[in-house]
Amino acid sequence: MPIIPKPLAEEAAPYYFTYISLTGADALATLDHQAASTQRLLAATSEAQGAHRYAEGKWSVKEVLGHMSDAERIFAYRALRFARADATPLPGFEENEYVPMAGSNSRTVAD
Repeated sequence: MPIIPKPLAEEAAPYYFTYISLTGADALATLDHQAASTQRLLAATSEAQGAHRYAEGKWSVKEVLGHMSDAERIFAYRALRFARADATPLPGFEENEYVPMAGSNSRTVAD
């Protein structure tokens, strides 16, 4: 599989380079590795750990996982739009409004 280069400065918002800078030269290989390690981590996570918040008012582990799932869906949709050369402006999303509506704390970690 070909290595896809990291985006140039004008190809992504500055905020995302915090994350982009953490990837190696081969982002797809990194994602492949992370999928397996994330599955192992979550398989060892108890329901009590899933409900944990490191401070009052902060997201629980389950809410972080729900946010990650929401973000993946949104980014997949955006990737589709890019691939189809859709020039319609993309709206942002407010994660602090999405998280409470997702109901992640009522789900199991396995779910």
